[in-house]
Amino acid sequence: MRALSVTTRRWLLVALFLVVIVVGQATASATAPSTFSATGRTIGAVGFSYLTGLRTFVAATLWNRIEPLFHTYYENIPFERQRFMMPTLRMVTWLDPQFVQAYSIASWVLFKSNKPATGIAIARDGLAHNPDSGLAHAALAQLLFIEGFDKHRAELIALSRRIASSEVVWTDDEDEFEGLAVARDIFIKSGDAVRLNYVETRLAELRASGAGQRPTEP
Repeated sequence: MRALSVTTRRWLLVALFLVVIVVGQATASATAPSTFSATGRTIGAVGFSYLTGLRTFVAATLWNRIEPLFHTYYENIPFERQRFMMPTLRMVTWLDPQFVQAYSIASWVLFKSNKPATGIAIARDGLAHNPDSGLAHAALAQLLFIEGFDKHRAELIALSRRIASSEVVWTDDEDEFEGLAVARDIFIKSGDAVRLNYVETRLAELRASGAGQRPTEP
């Protein structure tokens, strides 16, 4: 077994520290008397807010260490050969359940690594934590579409309609472009000409603004 690097060990220690804090906070909350003072409740709220901020910060730091690698060093390496990223990706989603990009990549890595059920489960988890995210909808829709349109027909139609609506939020134009491309394939398969026309128009607008330039998986 390959030894963990010093940096990896350091981040694992940070994660362990956060686990201890979370468990301690949960225990304290569960055992606190019902007559807990207003001052105590305020301190607890401030502490919880601080803990949440710390977790979010650590998640962002971990992500900033690995995200550039997907577009540089590992750009030409298929996702199924990037499973070594999974511990970090899952740590990011645990620390910050609203970090949609980590769910998207983690689900795709496992799906492409011959673990479709696990990949889909992670995508569903990401959508459950981020119900207004266009990327979360698209990540799940893409995996279900690949697994089989007929098998997931009803769910895919619902997901694609949501993706093409104004009810979801996109991280950036690139994510919207890729998400709408997924919806387009579903509309073609389902024969939804009206929504297909809307998506094609929007894709053309995004392409004109410079979106759609992200490299595809090798």
